[in-house]
Amino acid sequence: MNSQLAKSPRLYVSGSLHSEHDVTLARDQVHYLSNVMRLEEGAFIRVFNGKDGEWSGVFNKTSKKEGYVALQDCLRAQPEQEPTKHLYFTPLKKNRLDFLIEKSVELGVTALTPVLTQNTDIRKINAERIRAQIIEACEQCERLTIPLLNKMVSFSDLLVLKNPLAVALERCEEAKEIPGTEFGSILIGPEGGFSEEERVLILKEEHFTPVSLGTRIFRAETAALSALIQMDS
Repeated sequence: MNSQLAKSPRLYVSGSLHSEHDVTLARDQVHYLSNVMRLEEGAFIRVFNGKDGEWSGVFNKTSKKEGYVALQDCLRAQPEQEPTKHLYFTPLKKNRLDFLIEKSVELGVTALTPVLTQNTDIRKINAERIRAQIIEACEQCERLTIPLLNKMVSFSDLLVLKNPLAVALERCEEAKEIPGTEFGSILIGPEGGFSEEERVLILKEEHFTPVSLGTRIFRAETAALSALIQMDS
């Protein structure tokens, strides 16, 4: 990929990608390319769909608000598989949740699952908005895969599902360190931590493994990012 193409706009598209194929752009993407990036017809852009790698293409317009990409070359093949990094997180206030989503995508998270615990203050999320943030972060950080956003679950649901899960637990002598382990999924608790009842269950249930993020007490979004970084160690 030459340097000029590497600096070209990069967009997520939903259509399939293969040579000599035209992919329709959403109206907001046409607006972005035409009015924000000031691209003329015939300009090169890059597109990806999370399945077929990354492709170069030529931007074309069929009307003021509609357009498409005429695909040319495959620039990067789709990776076969990424290491599992599944983050279970408790919803946060808007700006802090925005930060968590953006940075977790940049750090390679493969799935995100919001969890309601007894001490969770924010009880609802805007899933559509979060999905848009995930895609925008993937566009920006050059990722080829799109992390999955799962439906919100409760702590009680995790007890029933019994999926193996590391749980970040502060001030816990039984907690293991993340580096050197093979945890692919981790739960980060809410501001103020888990309730006493939940802590007892975390230590009791065999599918939960308490882990330590270090000696400091982090804010929830910082704890999530610290955990994702340590999972790569």
